[in-house]
Amino acid sequence: MRANIAGCLMILVGCVPELGQRCGADDDCAATERCDPPGWCVPRTGASDATVDTSLDAAADAAADARAPDAQIPDADVPDVSVPDAAPDAFAGCGAWVAGGVGCVPPEPACEEGETALARGCLPPRPECGDGWHETPGGCVLDEAPGCPGPRLTAGPLGCIPERACPPTWASEPCRRRVQVCQPSQVSAPDGGCRPIRPSCVALIEDPNLMGGPVVWVRPGPPVPEPEANGTSAAPFRGIGTALAAEPDAVALILTPGVYEERADLQRALYLRGTCEAEAAIVAGFDIARDVRLAHLTIAAPGPDEPAIAVAGASLTMADVQITGGNHGLLAEDALIDATDLRVEGAGLSLVRAVDSRLLLRHAILRGGAGALALDSTDTRLELTDLTVSVSGLRLRGAGGTVNDVLFTGSAGTAIDEAGTADGLVFNRVTVQGDGDAPALRFGASSLVTLDDVSVDGQPALVVGGGDVRLRGVSIISPRGPLIRLYDSAYVLVTQALLAGTSPIAEVGGADGPGHLGLTATRLVPAGDQPAVQVATRSSLGLRDVRLEGFAGTGLQVNGPAPDDLPSIEARGLRLVGTPMARLGVELLPDAVGLLDQVIVTDVGEAAVRVDQASLTLTDALLALDPVADVPPAAALDHQGGTLTGSRLRLAGDLALQVAAGAVTLDQVAALGASRGVHVTGGEAHLEGARVEGQTGASATGALAHLRLVSAFVNGVDAPPALVGVAAAGGADVSLTRVGVGGQAGQRVGLLAGPGGALRVEDVRVNTEAGIGVAVEGGALAGEHLRAEAPELAALLLPGTDVALRYVLTAALQGIVYRGPAPDITLHAHVGAAEAALRACEDDCPAAPTLP
Repeated sequence: MRANIAGCLMILVGCVPELGQRCGADDDCAATERCDPPGWCVPRTGASDATVDTSLDAAADAAADARAPDAQIPDADVPDVSVPDAAPDAFAGCGAWVAGGVGCVPPEPACEEGETALARGCLPPRPECGDGWHETPGGCVLDEAPGCPGPRLTAGPLGCIPERACPPTWASEPCRRRVQVCQPSQVSAPDGGCRPIRPSCVALIEDPNLMGGPVVWVRPGPPVPEPEANGTSAAPFRGIGTALAAEPDAVALILTPGVYEERADLQRALYLRGTCEAEAAIVAGFDIARDVRLAHLTIAAPGPDEPAIAVAGASLTMADVQITGGNHGLLAEDALIDATDLRVEGAGLSLVRAVDSRLLLRHAILRGGAGALALDSTDTRLELTDLTVSVSGLRLRGAGGTVNDVLFTGSAGTAIDEAGTADGLVFNRVTVQGDGDAPALRFGASSLVTLDDVSVDGQPALVVGGGDVRLRGVSIISPRGPLIRLYDSAYVLVTQALLAGTSPIAEVGGADGPGHLGLTATRLVPAGDQPAVQVATRSSLGLRDVRLEGFAGTGLQVNGPAPDDLPSIEARGLRLVGTPMARLGVELLPDAVGLLDQVIVTDVGEAAVRVDQASLTLTDALLALDPVADVPPAAALDHQGGTLTGSRLRLAGDLALQVAAGAVTLDQVAALGASRGVHVTGGEAHLEGARVEGQTGASATGALAHLRLVSAFVNGVDAPPALVGVAAAGGADVSLTRVGVGGQAGQRVGLLAGPGGALRVEDVRVNTEAGIGVAVEGGALAGEHLRAEAPELAALLLPGTDVALRYVLTAALQGIVYRGPAPDITLHAHVGAAEAALRACEDDCPAAPTLP
């Protein structure tokens, strides 16, 4: 929007003084002015009148007159075009913007303490750094204290890792289930302590389960009849088979201590229990076809291939039972199993071909065997509480239900394949500690699993192939990675997590198919030079309030093409803080699609965000390079092809924005480069509402390079000294609309069109404190409404140039100096010395600037 305010042309980057008052006739102008045919009021007398004539002869005559001592323009006829130290009233029209060296410029936003200033607006303050971390300009990074004091733990090569907030039932230092080394007869309790696996027995006479039918006593030995045996405690039957044959109506058998070498076939409802004496009754096994209860017994498998207990189409209730030996301690088919205080040693529990079965375990120790707990079933319902599992873990297939307070120690892996129930499996308070090579948690196709309060330490952590897994309150720390691996269309959502380990932290998708990973309120701490998170083709990564800190190579590497109806990466509230060797923050590779919002990337050396033949939408971002030795800097935002759209960005580095190919459209951008602010070598870049700084503010080189600046402010830097404001060369074209080019740091050249470069200007003001305002050598300059100011020379036009300008205002010791044919210029010149506003030069031409 334009508005005449006290001779000031209001544009978005500042107030550019008008070339004169608009007019339709001489009566519209002041007494000392006349109406120029293009419609501007110009002075009637002096050299200024002569320079209105655009003919070459008139320009030459005006130049000769201007060099004569008596042709000096009276001070009264020369408008004040110097830049005041304080903003005049004319800048009142700047509104929310402020008056700068070239007019109205976008101010630094007034942010609250702790907020991060972007080009326009502020990011909310980041959370305070907790114990074990210290504050840096880029965010919280790990302390280097060797002793790891306070609520932290040592994780080998990872150093001191701060813990997340502890669940209510967990210990706080360190934050995980406090697990003691329990005795063989003890089980880990939910509070982290130990308790006996075998509760004390009540007196037999007080046991209500023994009422309602005959009770028979049994002693070990070959199952042969004895005349004196009657089934009492004084004269028990010898052997289980003998007792069942002698008393067919018995409802309970009391087994005295000893070894029963027979395998009992139980074809009717029965209760078998030991006497609770120090020595247990050891039974060679049971085949169960009816509802049976077992208590205070030890059952040993007769061989490695034969189960200790086989249940088919029946229910089995166990209390204070120990199962040993064999590969399958319990083999159940279509059964209901309810066990309390169960101990399985060197064997496992297996449910196979189970339909509508149910397994309830409370206070159990499962160790060894082909699988500590293995299910191959359909719609089996699980209710597992307070388990200690080691060696072979849980292998569940076709099961659903809840698993609470589980400790895996030294486990070779936990696998859950194809959870067959509608509501899936829910795990609460799970701790995995071990050094096995198999994944700590593995979920297969069609799994539907939720895990809450999960702690994994010391081994590869989570592999998901085709399942739907949700984790909340997760702490996974391992010196081996990846911590999470997804494939075969797996979907995993992780909330409130700490993931620390060697790179990569996560592999999403791969040769076995795509994966989909979501992270919310999660801290990632990788160690190693591989990408911390790798996203394969057809896979997706979603991030919400995620911090990735301490990576050495690349933070996030995303491959394309994107999956159907999903971006390859979508992030909101993302903070990446690298190490001295970090190269890239976020890298999007060919055909990837990204959506990034509220992103901070710092402490990387090569590029904060790189787009390579991909598509990215970027908003509310702070991208800052920290160049280091042996890492060649590219750009804070490095676009190598594809499409990039962005808004409200702050880019800082040796080079702030680089465009090598593709299309870039940005608005409300601060591109602050130590050497270059914006550099385009190919493709098209369109920036609106931008603040650009650098030794070379904005430049385009190459036949395929196109740069558009609209409503922008380009300024030099203090150290090193500024060289060029805006430059075009090598076949590139640059278009400037409503742009102010400043030189507060003593910029040598405001606008430079080098060999083959083309500049197009409209409503542009150039103000340099040293050197040349506009220089054209072997390039082209066209447009209208250009104001050029410089102490010595407003514009230098050298051979091979193509210049066509309308309505030009200059302010300098010299106006426009050219060599060769006179340029096509409509000039409104206001000069402050004897030199002409437009003059030709031969041998006395000023030195031509070059593009850095």
